[in-house]
Amino acid sequence: MSRISLILALLSFVLCFACNSAIAQVKVDPKSPIKKYVDKYMATTAKKGVPAPKPNRAAAKKLIEHGWHIFKTKLDYDLAYTDFFQAIKADPTSAPAYFGVAYLSSNKNHLADAIIFYREALKYEKKFGPIYTNLATALNLQNSNNPEIGVLMEQSIKNCPKFTDAYLIYGDFLAAKGDWTKAGQVVNQAVKLGVKIPPDFVTEFKQHGVKIDE
Repeated sequence: MSRISLILALLSFVLCFACNSAIAQVKVDPKSPIKKYVDKYMATTAKKGVPAPKPNRAAAKKLIEHGWHIFKTKLDYDLAYTDFFQAIKADPTSAPAYFGVAYLSSNKNHLADAIIFYREALKYEKKFGPIYTNLATALNLQNSNNPEIGVLMEQSIKNCPKFTDAYLIYGDFLAAKGDWTKAGQVVNQAVKLGVKIPPDFVTEFKQHGVKIDE
């Protein structure tokens, strides 16, 4: 089966997030390419006993919007990382800011960093399905036998039932594991939501005795 691109898991970052009020304690590998940003922009939130600054959510929102703009129009990772980390500094509870860092790291195949920051995003936002799907995808690329992957995929679908990419990615994951029956059930859920399944995808399921609704 043709593997569904990681990009499918990374498309939906424009939905609304909700934030809680805790402060992040984030550590990355000393050799991580984003450690310089962590050290520069997260030092005040990573030290115990340092009072948390009052979140500036308006400033964080603008920085996040600019970060996505820079990334999409210029593919400038350094400037986009800088915007997202400045957003974290402005509002350490901003799930979209952590999501942005994780997204960039995923795109660069820096899976360890992506996983760390997707997990940070989940601390402040429990209902946004793409975080679960993206985290599951990163874990899958790191180790496809991780039992957490299926749990995260299920949670993504439960939280965002109209996020159709989750069904396709989960179905592809299950098929790769040889669970064609359950994969077909999941993909057919996407079909019911109006997703058009590629003919070669349908054919491959058929070869394994599973009918995809059309």
